[in-house]
Amino acid sequence: MTVLEVRGDIRQTLVTAKKKAAEIGQKFAGAKRTNSRSVDLVLCVLPQARNTALYNEELVVDQKGGYLGNLILKINAKLGGVNTYVLPSDIPLNTGSRIPTIVIGIDVTHPLAGVTNGISIAAVVGSVDSGYAEYRCSVRVQAGRQEIVDDLHDMVIDLFEMFRERSKGVYPQRVIVYRDGVSEGQFSEVIFNELKSLKRAFVTLKMNKAPTVTFLSVNKRHHIRFFPTNQKDGDKNGNVMPSTVIDTGIVHPYEFDFFLNSHPGLQGTSRPTHFTKAVSIVPAYHAHLVAARARAHVEKDD
Repeated sequence: MTVLEVRGDIRQTLVTAKKKAAEIGQKFAGAKRTNSRSVDLVLCVLPQARNTALYNEELVVDQKGGYLGNLILKINAKLGGVNTYVLPSDIPLNTGSRIPTIVIGIDVTHPLAGVTNGISIAAVVGSVDSGYAEYRCSVRVQAGRQEIVDDLHDMVIDLFEMFRERSKGVYPQRVIVYRDGVSEGQFSEVIFNELKSLKRAFVTLKMNKAPTVTFLSVNKRHHIRFFPTNQKDGDKNGNVMPSTVIDTGIVHPYEFDFFLNSHPGLQGTSRPTHFTKAVSIVPAYHAHLVAARARAHVEKDD
């Protein structure tokens, strides 16, 4: 481990780290001739804030299995690797051939409460591979506290072109959209406008046949919880077993909505996800993370 002093200038620190990595690489290159060692990856750990100890340095030194396992999964994903994917046997068939399908997540983050001149950031992510494991993103800045995505037309075109590049010239024929962060009062307006933008993108792309679209609103801002009536139907925390769908009794009398526990709860009582109108929440969550990260790159006055 080589520790470099941070003087508040992250850019210069990274330049220095690159030079140091090159020096170490040269040493390994010389050693490779005798013992076949080489540098495949340089890991740079940045401190949380100025004049603080390196972030969880002791965890890296102690080599705790769970910590390093999670770290490796993140590094693998950032380098283009695949950690999880949908089994081909679980993907629906259509007349003997699989339908090219893109899974899209949409979210918009807004300024903090009390900020009057803030901006909103819209993020759209979409799968580009057959296993729904690799996602690409498109981000836009728009007027503060505006929930409808202004540039969804262009953002969808971005994702469709990336999909086509990975799929040997084939556009998606089925689109599954998970829309996060829409309140019931805004639901109809948001769906109407964003679905219209989707269809307009299909026309712009001059697709021979417009894809079928399933548009779902994802909501976890509620106080509804479910508990099993029989202990055998629950998990270790007393929650309803994963993949349990509740679509009768407490849902809307005539609209298509349902509650779903999509995965086991790690601790305590799980909050089921409420899906409306048309299934896991991953693409919407991915879009939320992209929008939050994009905000960190935007200047306060720009």
